[in-house]
Amino acid sequence: MSLVVLFYKYDIKLLDSGSRNILNQDKLHFLTLKNRMLSHAIIQLERFEPYQLKIVNNKYGKPYLKDIKNLSFNFSNTKDCIILAAAMDIGEIGADVEYLKPRNFKNYTTFFTDNENEEFLKKGTLNDFYRLWVLKESYTKALGKGLNIPLKSFEVSTKKDEITFINLKTGDKLYGKTFSFGRKYICGVCNKNKQALNNLRLINFSQLIES
Repeated sequence: MSLVVLFYKYDIKLLDSGSRNILNQDKLHFLTLKNRMLSHAIIQLERFEPYQLKIVNNKYGKPYLKDIKNLSFNFSNTKDCIILAAAMDIGEIGADVEYLKPRNFKNYTTFFTDNENEEFLKKGTLNDFYRLWVLKESYTKALGKGLNIPLKSFEVSTKKDEITFINLKTGDKLYGKTFSFGRKYICGVCNKNKQALNNLRLINFSQLIES
């Protein structure tokens, strides 16, 4: 039972003068980077059998590997950063990363439940808004449907010093975790296993491949 999160941050000098995302400029390089990250994650999860990285997607676009059972993983990227969350034998995982850019988040209150607006947005801080947003997205990705899931069909709560997701129709519960990379990036991860989330390993993939 193990969960790892790898993050890779591009050198800002690689971004062109138009500030476009380099991850979208070079699709082949992006795909190679994702494969290298996934290969490293599989090794970290102690899965050493021979394999080929044949990534396929479900009808909602969530990727998975046909040839490795019980492996769940999820990529997310923003600006000049990409993350990969991967886990073995603990069910589906979802992850989202966002760059904290200025935003009038009060325009987004209609996307959230009354309790979420009260808990996260009443303080009026940008960090609270993004924390809620990455958690909401990580939940929809964990279920494999992305934003096809109505954001008000479930609720995020941080009461009792733990992050929980509650399906408002069925009462089903999942758990979450958030963390930051420096002061400008925030990440949310969702899974059913609270212990695995609490013990996840964070790996700076930039240092590994540039050393």
